Amino acid sequence: MPAAAAITSPPELSLPEGRLWCELIERRCGVFFPESQWRHLRRGLWERMRAASIPSYSHYYRLLTENRWQSEWGRLLEDLLNPETSFFRHQPSFKALGAILSRRGSLPEPCSLWSAGCSTGEEAYSLAMAAIAVTGAADVVGTDLSPGALDRARAGMFSRRQIEGVPAAWRPRFLSEARRAGQFEVTNGLRQCVRFEPFHLLDRGTYPRREFDVIFCFNVLIYFRPPARQEALTGLLGRLKPGGHLLLAPGESAGLGLAGAGAVCVEGTQVWRRAS
Repeated sequence: MPAAAAITSPPELSLPEGRLWCELIERRCGVFFPESQWRHLRRGLWERMRAASIPSYSHYYRLLTENRWQSEWGRLLEDLLNPETSFFRHQPSFKALGAILSRRGSLPEPCSLWSAGCSTGEEAYSLAMAAIAVTGAADVVGTDLSPGALDRARAGMFSRRQIEGVPAAWRPRFLSEARRAGQFEVTNGLRQCVRFEPFHLLDRGTYPRREFDVIFCFNVLIYFRPPARQEALTGLLGRLKPGGHLLLAPGESAGLGLAGAGAVCVEGTQVWRRAS
């Protein structure tokens, strides 16, 4: 790890440096930071620089572009993308999911669901809980760009505060108290229904190699410019089974069209259904 004098305050981010960083981040993961968000960019860069005692933006940039410190890239993305999440975070969407699952009923194969941008796993486990509660089984894949977030998702360990969104009646079925006080872990039965994989929303070669009944993609597309957002939506639609549903946060597909899919009128969320 690089050694340098400790940084005590955020260095100024010049216009040329800011543009270099924005180009690098967008090139690597599609995320775009307009100048209105440079304060957040500056703070995220500085936090990582301070943690590693790196003295300047240019030094840090060289480390990440010369392939000398690739593990740091994931840590930086975690700080910049603010992976805030929680169980059953967006209630209108889970209400819509419940209706979809109820119409599906009990079939020989469990409902297949994909949490695209699952962060630390709460959304993926929520999808599995909902599917099991309604249909009796679930087959869930959670994917994310951040290796650190995926490690925490696989661990399946959450604090008392983090599980507040789980319906109280479901907690004994899906969660158990861990040895560490105040911590809870997902049960083996729930864990076996969910697996986690790395992926890049703009690299279809990293997508799960299968089709799904339901795809959740929340607060991920907001980081992309419209052309990249359209590309990502088209890629997600291509992983839906005929008649499958894509659920997005409100506004994430505004102004964009999806050939081969129709919008479903659901209050409080955006739902697209792939043509049968």
